[in-house]
Amino acid sequence: MRKFAAALLSAVCLLAGFTGTASASARSYFYTVPSLPWAKIVDRCIGGAECGGTGNRLHFTLEQPAYLTLLEVRANDDVADRHNAVLRVYVDGGLAGQQDVKQAGSTLSYPLYRFGEQVVLESVSTNGGTEETQVVRVRLS
Repeated sequence: MRKFAAALLSAVCLLAGFTGTASASARSYFYTVPSLPWAKIVDRCIGGAECGGTGNRLHFTLEQPAYLTLLEVRANDDVADRHNAVLRVYVDGGLAGQQDVKQAGSTLSYPLYRFGEQVVLESVSTNGGTEETQVVRVRLS
């Protein structure tokens, strides 16, 4: 009965446009993008020890592949003691860009100009390690 309830809950969350999967060391968040342009307040902390580790990412999957022109992310690096986060963006597994995240917060713009179906945000440190980023809002067009 528990397996059925867990599967049912996952299906309902997926249909609602959001899900989260968790393991002992990481937590990623998944969103469905029905059409473009699309914007969502996500208010999620990713990367770093305070937010679940390096496996912690935001995944945005379009219902069908589309031409992506711009990704705008409102984010800050005011999470832990260190403030050297870099937010990386991947489209269908390929690196599309990376930018430093300001401690006070800002809107980061990533020109994409490519067809794609999945966009992933990953927070890393400027020295290649792990670092926290608070992602507040995402807009994809």
